Amino acid sequence: MKFGDIEVGLDFEPEPGLADNGNLEGDLAALLEQVGNAAKNANTALVIFIDELQYVAQNQFAALITALHRCSQSSLPLTVVGAGLPQLRA
Repeated sequence: MKFGDIEVGLDFEPEPGLADNGNLEGDLAALLEQVGNAAKNANTALVIFIDELQYVAQNQFAALITALHRCSQSSLPLTVVGAGLPQLRA
């Protein structure tokens, strides 16, 4: 992924069967659970910061909430800090 002169990438082969079934809600939950478990095993926490949340589609926002709820039920050290314009509350 490239933004301006900043490029970010991951240098590993994807694991077939993990978060790749095309169902955003299930895939995102599976992905965040794996990341949360990795953070737990490393005795650390992960905080994801998301700005401009008012532009996130309702189904994507619902998938994020569902995934975070699943992580919370498993007491995983993962959370999201979001920011957006006032209409986000609606």
